Amino acid sequence: MPRCLVLALCLAPALLPAQQGPAADPSRAARPERPTVATHAFAVARGYLEFEAGGARVRRDGARDASAILSAKLGVAEHVQLTLIGSLTSTSPGVTAADPVYAGFKWQLTDERAGRPTFALLPGVTLATGPRRARDAALSLMGVVSHAFGPVAMDLNVAATRLNGVDGRLPFLWAASFGGPLRGRVGWGLEAYGSGDDAGTQPTQLLGFLGYTVRPWLVFDAGTSVPAGGSGARTIFAGATYNVGRVFTP
Repeated sequence: MPRCLVLALCLAPALLPAQQGPAADPSRAARPERPTVATHAFAVARGYLEFEAGGARVRRDGARDASAILSAKLGVAEHVQLTLIGSLTSTSPGVTAADPVYAGFKWQLTDERAGRPTFALLPGVTLATGPRRARDAALSLMGVVSHAFGPVAMDLNVAATRLNGVDGRLPFLWAASFGGPLRGRVGWGLEAYGSGDDAGTQPTQLLGFLGYTVRPWLVFDAGTSVPAGGSGARTIFAGATYNVGRVFTP
């Protein structure tokens, strides 16, 4: 993981303003969307801000990449969350470039109720930046369903993307994630995900991770992703989720 990211993760709780604990403010409890590809259907509470940061090393076809990602999630209205995601990728020593920036909204369609699934829609736009990759702007729409089976949480995602300037091509993504408590403050997660377009599909990837809840508002994670069929990218990653608390009063 890049050294600057490690330093940022360590200093973030000390640099951000103090807030009331989740015991007095349950909306401040962190709800990580990382490190899985699948997200959950729950929006950050209105007026609250949550950050996610992580680093990864990817090995693919003999090449090794390193990346760092930062996302900000702000509850802008009841059941509506604004998400901004930026990342940097290093393909070789001294060669680092910014990846496309993502901006989108999570619209939680139903209230969270025990025994019932929760649904959400995530429209978003990806803006091409940086010279490293020739990527066009893209529009995307994701559907999410989240449901709990006792202590095990399930998140199912399906997304489609429209690439600007590419005729007849509609890339898609699917992901199925499961997770829950393991022991004490440690939790687990397992996921399968894949992607493709009109020309065919990419190999399915399998992801596994462990999470550690330092405080209800601060959660760390680490894990790996490997191809299900032998060929594909192999990734190791680590990161954290930090809920700052209320930053504006609705």
